[in-house]
Amino acid sequence: MKQSNKKVLILSLTEKDDYALAEWRKNGVDTDITLKDCSKIFRAIRRIWIRLHLPFEHIWYGDWKKIICQYDCVLLHGTWMAERVPHWIRKKVGKEKKIIWWYWNKITEADHPERVLDEDCEKWSFDREDCEKYGMRYNTQYYFKSYQLPRRNVVNDIYFLGTDGGRKEIIGSLNEKFQKMHLKTDIHIVTEHKDSKDKYYSLLQTNKMDYQENLERIAKSKAVLEILREGQTGQTLRALECLFYHKKLITNDKRVKQYDYYNEDNVFIVGMDDLQMLPTFLEDPFSCISENLIEKYDCQAWLQRFNIL
Repeated sequence: MKQSNKKVLILSLTEKDDYALAEWRKNGVDTDITLKDCSKIFRAIRRIWIRLHLPFEHIWYGDWKKIICQYDCVLLHGTWMAERVPHWIRKKVGKEKKIIWWYWNKITEADHPERVLDEDCEKWSFDREDCEKYGMRYNTQYYFKSYQLPRRNVVNDIYFLGTDGGRKEIIGSLNEKFQKMHLKTDIHIVTEHKDSKDKYYSLLQTNKMDYQENLERIAKSKAVLEILREGQTGQTLRALECLFYHKKLITNDKRVKQYDYYNEDNVFIVGMDDLQMLPTFLEDPFSCISENLIEKYDCQAWLQRFNIL
């Protein structure tokens, strides 16, 4: 893959040790957190400050603001807490440098792109429906070919990790069906509160799982379960993890048939495929994927599609 002679900075509203930011750096791209780390009290103050659009918002920005003029392109993850950052950067770097406002989640009213000025940045999304609705440019999701899955013995049939997001009942019901088929499941639904009277209490957890442990559990499983939130469209990280790691995908996303990596040997669609055939699907071998297809979804190819490199 051709390496860039342009200097790119990726900013994300996350923790400084976020796995994705660290992996970008391994791939030769500078990263930083959009808003600097601070105590819980100051985070609450910062949230109010930004929501009210008070002056001097840049005091909350990360250390990148001191060296922003060194970069040819800045890519920001789109969120309401960063919606004034592109304008601040544009005033600092002038008109010649590229600023990209990127949505890798479905747009909500809170994160509406119309509140970010068109003259300050290019607006992109992984979701074709959002691109059509809001007049944005489209790019796929991405993953890291450089990220290696641990070598582990496969001991589970189906693995899920995700927040509740209104999906608990669907996931819990499916898990009951899987277990009646004598499939071994490893299900983790992250929620803020657990109630011992909850029907699916045993599947719930309040602590977040770090990404390395997530990879350990993927490695130990034949398939990953993906249940979309209501209204969610577009390619998902779980689908790309399965693609890169040659794991089978069980999903309720009927649009997956439109994607170039769809293969009925590797992808089981809940609500379309015969659920009784799931054990057979899991036992059958994974059909090989071309290296060119994996390359397409690697982070470097993704970056090229922004016309940065």
